[in-house]
Amino acid sequence: MATIRKRKNKNGTTTWRAIIRIKGYQTTYNAFECKQEAED
Repeated sequence: MATIRKRKNKNGTTTWRAIIRIKGYQTTYNAFECKQEAED
């Protein structure tokens, strides 16, 4: 299951972070510029 979160950077830009948590595995995340990219 993935969680999509909106995050503001120090310089004021916005990034979207996709966080994937699966039982028995380490948490994985990646940052994207567009929400659609994070959802895909």
